[in-house]
Amino acid sequence: MLLYTKGSVTLTPRIDNQTDKTQSVATELVIKENKVDKKIIKLHPVSISTDINQQPNLPDQIRAEFDKGLPRKVAVTWDKVDAKDLSYYHSFTLKGHVVGTDIEAVANVTVEGLQVAEEISLTLPKGETVQLPASVRAYHSNGTTVYKDVVWDKVPANFSQTEGIYEIKGQLVGSHLTTKAHVRVSSQVVAGNNISKQWTGSQLPAAIVSNTGGDDSANTLNDLTVSRATTDVKNRWTTWRTNTDNDWASILFGNSGDLTKRFVDNLSVDFYTDGAIGLPKEYVIEYYVGQEVPDLPNDVNNAQRDTNHPFNNAANWKEVEHLKAPGQLSAGQTNHFTFDKVETYAVRMRMKKADGTAGVGLTEITILGSKVPSATSSEISIQVDGKKLEHFNPSKTDYHIPQASKEITATASNNGLVTVVPATSEKGATRLILKAEDGTVLNEYRIFRDGEKESTGPVVAENGAMTVSVGDKLQLPTQATVYYPSETDWKTDKLAVEWDAVAEHATDQEGTFEVLGHILGTDLTTKMQVTVLARGNQIISENASNNATASKAFASTTNDTDAASNDRIFYINDGRFNEDGRWTNWSRTPKDQEVSVGVLFKKNGQITPRSVGKVAIQFFKDSGTDAPATMVLERYVGPTYSEPSTISRYEENADHPFNKAENWQEIPYKVSEPSMAGKPIDFTFDPIQTSAIRARMTRKSTTQWPRNGRV
Repeated sequence: MLLYTKGSVTLTPRIDNQTDKTQSVATELVIKENKVDKKIIKLHPVSISTDINQQPNLPDQIRAEFDKGLPRKVAVTWDKVDAKDLSYYHSFTLKGHVVGTDIEAVANVTVEGLQVAEEISLTLPKGETVQLPASVRAYHSNGTTVYKDVVWDKVPANFSQTEGIYEIKGQLVGSHLTTKAHVRVSSQVVAGNNISKQWTGSQLPAAIVSNTGGDDSANTLNDLTVSRATTDVKNRWTTWRTNTDNDWASILFGNSGDLTKRFVDNLSVDFYTDGAIGLPKEYVIEYYVGQEVPDLPNDVNNAQRDTNHPFNNAANWKEVEHLKAPGQLSAGQTNHFTFDKVETYAVRMRMKKADGTAGVGLTEITILGSKVPSATSSEISIQVDGKKLEHFNPSKTDYHIPQASKEITATASNNGLVTVVPATSEKGATRLILKAEDGTVLNEYRIFRDGEKESTGPVVAENGAMTVSVGDKLQLPTQATVYYPSETDWKTDKLAVEWDAVAEHATDQEGTFEVLGHILGTDLTTKMQVTVLARGNQIISENASNNATASKAFASTTNDTDAASNDRIFYINDGRFNEDGRWTNWSRTPKDQEVSVGVLFKKNGQITPRSVGKVAIQFFKDSGTDAPATMVLERYVGPTYSEPSTISRYEENADHPFNKAENWQEIPYKVSEPSMAGKPIDFTFDPIQTSAIRARMTRKSTTQWPRNGRV
């Protein structure tokens, strides 16, 4: 018992158990004033949180400990809070003063709160009613995200009657933050979700029928199960032996379990028939137009018994217009019906049984909503103080700007969204989160206001090559490899590239062409060499990753023994037209002997003969190299072999069959143009079968050796 105030108090002890109670005599306790001098030896600090630019709610008292007696709360006076300390997210210490002590009181104040609310993008079929979410994501200064309820402005009447993008503003409940819904209205719709199927844990959507025969059930009509078998069938609804006619089966709509209207323009029905149950001889598809909001009847299997239910009032139903239906109903396949779009709580099929049958039967009703496909891509544009962010490339995520920069804004294409989350400290980053219209997070960018200079930019971009078949749509890569200099080597990265326009019919016939690309945010360019092959043809030599199980390039000798040399045999068939990636047998003391380079074919890791009818070779030159003076194309015709142990210098593997001239046979060919450096030269010939093919070459007198860019 802590006695803090003088006075008196009466104490009455009591013991309770299961059978009786025992109470002692009351005792009066007198509490006298403690006149002993006490000294404060400690003041407990307090922790307070407040939102940005909001004065903290500081306590009038804090807990104190004394050299004698019990701790107690004492009055405190706090220093004035500087408005600057409340202008940004951080923590600071505020001092306070207590009479009778020199010990300072301390309040640890944290400025925190919700920084920004995420906006949303939606698509909406023309003429339909928009359904806005009850909550949106908000970003907290402590790095977490929460969902907050939102109150939306009133949606303008008939706004969805015209195609376009519309904004609807919203206010977060209990916050100053606002949000927006960007709604794209379009008539370009596709089939959406099944809006008739049962919702787990809820009664809606519900199948409701007029009457039911035997132990059949209305619940089977929207359970996604179609059962047309006539033996031991339980997944059906019928009117067997109900002695009724003009029966109906309906769907009462719900959204996430709540009764709601839906826009409907279609109905699919799977009928059930057997010896007694037949297809209806007449039918009408209707939608609910009653003023009374319908609810579930007492019995969904026999709704006609609930005479006061609005579904039993014929005036509450209207026949759909411009119905498109099968010419003849089928019990063996799904029957699809379409009609003018309506907004309604329910849709039903009313049927009359055929003469000589005991009733009608169904096994499934399906109704699909319509939707506007959402865009899955978006491009971001970032502005700093109203100007485009310098050297921006969509594939690069981190940027540094001067500390004096004030405003960072961003926009997104294709009805995408960018959420700008401000930095919470001087060294922290402003986050820009890019989302596509469909809600997919595409990327996150960070901008630091630290004044640091950007690292050295890329100095060269790698060229590429690709192959397509005649008539294929050309899809160029969105990124290209770039090279950055470092102290000891080169560093690579992939940056976004924008390609020049390609002629509409560029792939309509065989051939080769180049497309120029521009590395965004830099002055660099790249080239993509596109080879168009007749459909059915394929490149069998390419091995972009130097995979051991794919086709391998080989050479009689290669300039790859010198540590300073970048020449490698695998560049021959890596699919890239990059002059820094090449094969050569360059030498300071050139010899007049021949040199050979080629490709051996592999499939699933095994050396395999392939059918070949064309070889394309690209040479290039510099001060000491050029295309060859002479060249003979040869195919391997020798015995079975294994891959040379020194594949870039197979002449060192003296016993290998590649070193015997009789194992090679010359291929007569036609050449597309004289051999020269700088572009692919096509060598065509009658198709041959071989497991390896090579070019045997001699050098020009003015060069030290030929070089190949690609075979």
